[in-house]
Amino acid sequence: MSFLRPGGQRPLFRPILAGLALAVGIGMATAETNTHEITMDMFETDHRAPLVLNETEKNYVLWEMREMLVAVQGIIEGLSNEDMERVSSAATVMGTHAADQVPAVTVAKLPLQFREWATETHEDFDAISIAARSGESPDMLTFRLSGMLNTCVACHATYRVEVE
Repeated sequence: MSFLRPGGQRPLFRPILAGLALAVGIGMATAETNTHEITMDMFETDHRAPLVLNETEKNYVLWEMREMLVAVQGIIEGLSNEDMERVSSAATVMGTHAADQVPAVTVAKLPLQFREWATETHEDFDAISIAARSGESPDMLTFRLSGMLNTCVACHATYRVEVE
């Protein structure tokens, strides 16, 4: 399997590889200063802020996150094949129109920061879709996707779902 573009020598995933190298470097630096052993008792308490929802709302929020992951996979598939139509169509599925489907009663239960990150993420999907249709380079689209995923990581590090 080659990570080179057909007919060229320039790596398709240069930004991804650079990001991975940075993450590994940060991880190694952290590992060097983190001398304690990881044990299961460290995970007895989840210190993330709760999103208190009923069972149906919880299932909806988790479903939407899985759908976002499916969209991200489609974007990456499209990028790997330089298929901008695939990138655009995958991103469109989770654009801002998807956020309009969340019931107002559920939205009211969500913390402001969660709502802001969710809105930003849906807008980022729209921006990726538009940029792919407009001929933006795969490298720049990968950069956009990486930025969007930073929001996902921050949100998942901040919140957990709890049933009321």
